[in-house]
Amino acid sequence: MIKQKGFTLIELLIAVGILMLLVSVGIANYIGFNERQKLIQAAEIIRESVAFAQTYARSGKIKDCERLIAYQVSFSAGSEIVSVSPICESGGSAEINEFNLPSGVELANSNDIFFRAISGSVTDDLGKNEGEFTQLQITISNSQNQELIMSIDRSGSLIIEE
Repeated sequence: MIKQKGFTLIELLIAVGILMLLVSVGIANYIGFNERQKLIQAAEIIRESVAFAQTYARSGKIKDCERLIAYQVSFSAGSEIVSVSPICESGGSAEINEFNLPSGVELANSNDIFFRAISGSVTDDLGKNEGEFTQLQITISNSQNQELIMSIDRSGSLIIEE
C-alpha cells in the first residue's frame, strides 16, 4: 500500500477559515483606525482655524476694515466647515476664511467664539466682560459615532479630551 502525503479537505477548510477570520479582523481594525485618524485630523484643522483667528486678531489689522473689533470662529452643528471672519466696527463685509473638515466628520454642536483685536483674548459674546469666559467645548463626530471633545480656554489654548 502506497502512503500519500498531503492535506485532507477538512484540514484545508479549517486553515482557509482561520485565514479569512484573521483577514476580516484586520480589515475591521484598519477601518476603525482610519475613522479615528479622521477625527484627529479634524481636531488639527480646528486647532489651525483657532490659531489663525487669534493671530490675525492680535495683529489688529485687516484690509477694507477701518477698525477691527474681533475675529469670529463659527462652529455649526452638522457642518463640515469651520468659518473664521473678521468683525469690523463699520459693520462692512469682510473676507471669510473656511476650513473644511475631512469627509465623514462633522461638528456635533454649534458655537461661536470671538478673539478680541490686539489682546487676542477669547470671549463667547462681544458684549460680555472678558473675565466671564472660562471654557468652550467643541464636539466632533464621525460616521461610526465616535466622538472627540475639544476645549478652548480664555487664552485660546485648545485641549483634546480623550
